[in-house]
Amino acid sequence: MGRRRNKRVYVQILKLVGEGHTAKRISELLKASLQNIYNKLRKLEKEGLIKINRNAFPSILELTPKGKVWLKRATLNEISDRERQSRKPSSKIRVHNLQVVIPILKRGKGLPVEKRVPINNWVRKILNVRLPFPVTIEETTKSVRVYVHEFFLPRTSKDYMKAFEYLHKVIVTVNSFFIQHGWILDLLGLKVINQEIANIMPEIKDASLSPAKVKFGRKAKGLNGKDMEQRAKAWIDFSPGKGIPEVETNDSVYETRFLMMPEHLEQISKNIEDIGKFARSHEGLITTITTKTLPELNEMLKKINSRLGEL
Repeated sequence: MGRRRNKRVYVQILKLVGEGHTAKRISELLKASLQNIYNKLRKLEKEGLIKINRNAFPSILELTPKGKVWLKRATLNEISDRERQSRKPSSKIRVHNLQVVIPILKRGKGLPVEKRVPINNWVRKILNVRLPFPVTIEETTKSVRVYVHEFFLPRTSKDYMKAFEYLHKVIVTVNSFFIQHGWILDLLGLKVINQEIANIMPEIKDASLSPAKVKFGRKAKGLNGKDMEQRAKAWIDFSPGKGIPEVETNDSVYETRFLMMPEHLEQISKNIEDIGKFARSHEGLITTITTKTLPELNEMLKKINSRLGEL
């Protein structure tokens, strides 16, 4: 089938054959000589990937069943290679099952929420605030529980910090909502009691991948920066309904320091590249500074020190 570097050319030829092009048209599209294309077509015919009907003029080219299978497999491999080169280890972060407990300092009236109640519509009507994801509240004996069901974030260090901003917005909105009804909540006593941060991994297509779990032997750190009662852990799971692998954790420290390490390294690499570009574009200036300006400044400092010594 030729050398490895020619494989892409053969894939292109097979695609064009499948589209019904003649040898002359293929040579024009690939900007190759007609003789070169004829040679490759003969090799493809010898491999049993195409049929050439030489009784027609111009010759009719056709993919064989074997050629169709080979082309499909080669195309899938080509797509996978591009994905591996262009994709980050995780393309999205899915924060879900976020639960916050806020102690009650004073109960108001007219707000029966013994059961879980969605508050998005209420908040929009009373406070004119639109929450970008479903939020539910529940009253317990001593506290109000806030449930944030799910929201997505782009996978970058900067965008991940928006998770904390979202949490802050939810808490402020919920507190304002309760104040409208005469309740007073203890925001200083707020606790995050559950959170699940899922790193979606669409590039992993291994169906045999099984769920796994690891524990870190310490308390998990919540999105609010405080320790949770839960123990820190991470696990491999599959997104509901889609079967896409997810690396999940309930610990913000593990998320930012380890699961996001590829993004940190990419940013460092970009910074180094930017420094290199700056150095190359200002080579003359840097040379002047290092060979002339710095020695002159050093000499000036020596004179100042000498003068200060005399004084």
